[in-house]
Amino acid sequence: MSDRKLYYNGTILTMDDQQPHADFVLTENGVIADVGGKDRLAEYLGSDVERVDLQGRLLLPGFIDSHLHMLTAALNRLKLDVTDMPFDTVDDFLAYVRREKGESGESWISVFGFSEENLGDHRMVERRDIDKYFPDVPVTIIRVCGHMCVVNSQAIARLDADKMAAITGGEFKKDADGAYNGLATEGAQQYVLDNMPTADVELILGYMQKEQEILLRQGITSIHDAGTDMMLPHAYVAVFEEMERRGLLKLRTYLMARPGENEPPEAFDAWMQDLKARYDGTSGRLQIGSVKLFADGSLGSRTAALKQPYQDEPDNMGLLLDERLNRYIVPLAGAGHQVAVHAIGDRSSAFVADLYRRSGCGGETRQRIEHAELLDQELLDTFKAQQILVMTQPIFIREFGNTYFQNLGESRALRIQPIRSMLEQGIVVGFGTDYPVDDPNPLLGIHAAMTREIKNSSRLLNPEEAISFEQAVKCYTLYNAYGAFSEQHTGSLEKGKSADLVILSGITPDADGQIRNVRSGQVDCTVIAGETVYARQA
Repeated sequence: MSDRKLYYNGTILTMDDQQPHADFVLTENGVIADVGGKDRLAEYLGSDVERVDLQGRLLLPGFIDSHLHMLTAALNRLKLDVTDMPFDTVDDFLAYVRREKGESGESWISVFGFSEENLGDHRMVERRDIDKYFPDVPVTIIRVCGHMCVVNSQAIARLDADKMAAITGGEFKKDADGAYNGLATEGAQQYVLDNMPTADVELILGYMQKEQEILLRQGITSIHDAGTDMMLPHAYVAVFEEMERRGLLKLRTYLMARPGENEPPEAFDAWMQDLKARYDGTSGRLQIGSVKLFADGSLGSRTAALKQPYQDEPDNMGLLLDERLNRYIVPLAGAGHQVAVHAIGDRSSAFVADLYRRSGCGGETRQRIEHAELLDQELLDTFKAQQILVMTQPIFIREFGNTYFQNLGESRALRIQPIRSMLEQGIVVGFGTDYPVDDPNPLLGIHAAMTREIKNSSRLLNPEEAISFEQAVKCYTLYNAYGAFSEQHTGSLEKGKSADLVILSGITPDADGQIRNVRSGQVDCTVIAGETVYARQA
């Protein structure tokens, strides 16, 4: 059978401004050989080519998720997943955990995906609650945001009291009596995770392949993996290196690596330079990309750094991890590395942008801010002037919209993710999901960007910032490729680019040619470098 494939008879959106719509795409030897209109289709229909009749379906460039955590998702398979599960009370939740894990024999029980928003009484679980159900085994319950966990007394007993007291960039919270209540934020959570047992490498690789298949089924062809807090940085990179070495890595993977605790910037720079030389994405699927750092926490846990206090909490403006940022951003960005900083609050985004300015790096280094949720016009002006890329997650509007109103108040909640304003001002905006924090399905994020709808609510989150389907797709493809320096090879359907494609059914244009409804859309086929890596069974 010929290696040439002709995709035709459907809606083809290329994300190429010079030719936004096409009637056919021809692929050969893993690349796009031609893109054109009906006037040239006949010459290929009669040639030696494998025909792929789209039958009216939608053909797009393969989706690129600009911010997820595939290794974290794999490691979470070793934990009890309670994401989106409703319970009436804390006791109902913990009784469920005991039923599922009480007889497991695990030396340290771990739960992830918990949110007090899913409890009828909306109360945060604490140490004494867990102790009633698990008095004899350590337990860690990780909040859905990934920036806070709760541990029981057995877990605390396995930690060093002096190190707990000396934690910076986070804290082990205490109750009114001065005793630890089990809540651990940011650096304190990291200390807990670093002391938990590690999994077998072969088991991890097996779970990684399962996670990869989940992403391929969503039409995702490339990912920007934003690291994990469940492994030390060198071990994290080593997992992806091993996948690449064994030929297991199907997804194009742009990796973010963080410096180790107290690692000298010079040593980290040398390690990154060596990794980039060996993994540049040209001869395999792995590319070493950004330096990953954290500036703050999350709005849900009230640890994102804000310019003004949280609603009904006048003494809390969040947590700014300035010491680590000051140590690494200026020397690493100044040395030419792309830095990708988790910054959710407006105060943290401003702090990071100023460090980028002080580093002297130019726009060619494509410095990134991950999430950048709460913004104002001053920040948008700064992003535009400094050519800072914003990698955000519109699916969070759907998932956490009610939390924004609750924790920020009405006026500030309306400043969450001003996507339309950023695009109109020429700021590069890329979309991701932060999976496994949220669902990896790009269509959910696209729908949220188009509608600004909030789950389980009739409210919309500032619908003036809604964008069109094609704008949202471009944020999920071409702009994300730009964020990984790969726009010459992926992100749009153009001659000479890699044949990374997705075919979707259930999404059709209205009479005016615009696509307004993606609710019934589903991925039928995912193609990477001309190879079909996922095909939905009829």
